[in-house]
Amino acid sequence: MTVKKQPDGRWLADVQPIRGQRFRKLFKTKAEAQRYEQYITANKAADPAWNPKAQDRRRLSELVGLWFDLHGHMLKDGERRKAKLDALCVRLRDPIAIKLDPATYAHDRRLRAEAGITPKTLNNELGYIRAVFNELRGLGQIDYANPLELMKPYKIEERELSWLTQEQIADLLTAIREGCDNPHVEHYRVALPGHWCSMVRGGRFGTIEASKWRCDLQQDQIQQGANRADPARAGSVHS
Repeated sequence: MTVKKQPDGRWLADVQPIRGQRFRKLFKTKAEAQRYEQYITANKAADPAWNPKAQDRRRLSELVGLWFDLHGHMLKDGERRKAKLDALCVRLRDPIAIKLDPATYAHDRRLRAEAGITPKTLNNELGYIRAVFNELRGLGQIDYANPLELMKPYKIEERELSWLTQEQIADLLTAIREGCDNPHVEHYRVALPGHWCSMVRGGRFGTIEASKWRCDLQQDQIQQGANRADPARAGSVHS
């Protein structure tokens, strides 16, 4: 790289920042030629093709630890998730995170399915490892795409809902009264036709959040499984 005065009085900036690339330009003044030389050099230094960034060599376990420190510790089940992710790292032999192979993960998932792990659990675990990459990318800790972004979870067939008979409801209420340790459950009440079947805050009935639901059950509806939301309490109808 050099700046030379030419016979006609102009100045030639002759810049070759890397082998095979050469920039030459004439200027009226030496200062202009020098600024051009500095400009070319600075821009080539920022060009990844000339000065490529070192590849992220952190292993999967390092990202799991970073995820837990920055985000996972705030989750209610953060410790449990981290334990599952740590176990995954061991099973996969702790690969370099950016090179995590979807086929390797799929093979591990198949082995676990054959060992009796349910599809729902396997789908949850896939969601946990995906969340590590997505969260760290959102926090600016990694700059590459999620290696498992295109991996599909197992398809799970929904189980058909069944409904309790009067005898089963009686057994349920007896079990609640005699063995429920939840201090937030105040009462469950199934009344005669025209009365409310209510569940107070903290209770759960299947997948229905008790604090958000009340239903009016008639005797004939108990057998058929019909229900309707309490218009005074319910913001939406659950079934």
